[in-house]
Amino acid sequence: MKRILSLTLALLMTVLLLGAAGANTFTYAEDESESDNPYVGLWMIIAQKEGENTTLYADKGMKVYLDFQPSGLIYGLLVNENGAEEEYLAYAVTGENTLYIYEENHPLPGVYDPATETITVTEEVSGVVTFVQRAHDEQMPDASALIDRSQEEQTYYVYQLTNEGETYDMLDFLPAMGEDIHNYFLILRPDGTGRLEFGSQENGGDITWTDSVLISIDNPDDPASFIREGNHLLLTIDDDTFTFAPKDEVEALLNLKKAQAEQIDEIPADQVKELTPENIAGLWTVTKIEYNGVTLSVSSLGMEVTMEFMSDGTVKAMSKMGDETDEATMTYEITGENTLTFQEGDSTNEATYDPATDTIILAQDDSGKMTLERATADKPAPAPEEPAAQPVAAEVSDLVGKWEFTKAIAMGFEVPAEQIGTTMILILNADGTATLDTNGSAQEINWALTEENTVSLTIGDYEVFALTYDGTFLTLTMSGVDMLFERTAE
Repeated sequence: MKRILSLTLALLMTVLLLGAAGANTFTYAEDESESDNPYVGLWMIIAQKEGENTTLYADKGMKVYLDFQPSGLIYGLLVNENGAEEEYLAYAVTGENTLYIYEENHPLPGVYDPATETITVTEEVSGVVTFVQRAHDEQMPDASALIDRSQEEQTYYVYQLTNEGETYDMLDFLPAMGEDIHNYFLILRPDGTGRLEFGSQENGGDITWTDSVLISIDNPDDPASFIREGNHLLLTIDDDTFTFAPKDEVEALLNLKKAQAEQIDEIPADQVKELTPENIAGLWTVTKIEYNGVTLSVSSLGMEVTMEFMSDGTVKAMSKMGDETDEATMTYEITGENTLTFQEGDSTNEATYDPATDTIILAQDDSGKMTLERATADKPAPAPEEPAAQPVAAEVSDLVGKWEFTKAIAMGFEVPAEQIGTTMILILNADGTATLDTNGSAQEINWALTEENTVSLTIGDYEVFALTYDGTFLTLTMSGVDMLFERTAE
């Protein structure tokens, strides 16, 4: 298990570092304090008002703890004479003394009174008002001592990855790479069986488990160790640690990220503009990208993309990621009441203007679109297209030798391997054996040339990775990133 997962981790980290090249984009901020965020810390629900009736929770023999965390998560624990129940919520600060509390994807507006350290939360449909007060003299009980989970099947999703002292938020990184977080999971069953998958059925499999060890059924001599830290599981592979969080916790944070990404305020009716060259002229910025149903803010990807519309029908575009900046010029035409067409060379893209929110939705392909909003930034631009690989009939003799990872291409951006900070060398031997060396750590594997110029890398019966050959490069595609290997001298 560890050999397969360690190879997956090496490639995953390369993709991660590519996304964060020049700026530690996906580093998870764990150092927020109460001075930065007045809500972080322990709170308790003290009362609830419905109509003219107010109920004090103390009179009901009930305590409800709410632990506001810097990540935007709220861990809730209800304790009464019958036991305890857990619930995961989320919150987002919306103003100086205002916030939203998200129950699933339903936002509840809250108002904070600093003088009494009380949050008043209103359910707008039912009118129920909940009063939440900071708990200075209370401590959160140990849920593990109150809740028996021994007879429950538990599902966890990858939450964070710690590599070389840096901790990365996988809830941003995986969707940004077109990956579904739900495909990176760990299931532990009461009978000691379970399943671990890292993106696909091939990367993982059925397991058995004890209090600290995961054992692959297919490869029992290669166990992986883990520890429990509160509700989280920390799985260690070589020197790297994956943190798995309970399903409900991850879903709460995903709902929060989705709500924040989709939030666009409508503008007053008297400020609504018609779609004309004069009204559209000026600087716009891409704020959101949607791909395969996942919506992300551009800032979470470490990117800046702006488009400056000229009244003569041209657009100057600029895109920046890390230290890399690209610029281009295209043309646009207003083709309908609220529709535009962009033209760059032979490429055409359709866009829709929403006058109510003063935004432009630019379709990239069948599964992707970008949201543009008026903004004040420096300059604009889109990414260069990746040159199409020319198919070449390959022979084994064409591939035997040393190949080195030299560059990667993601979302149109080309980044040299040196800038990513990852070294990868692949040596293919004529006898079907191979060595993959990542940052000085070598793995002995096997390889074979299959149909359609594909090089299959395997460990035992598992295909770990597949690379394509175009006559010049071997290309490994992972999570939407093309990693190009170039032949080098022995």
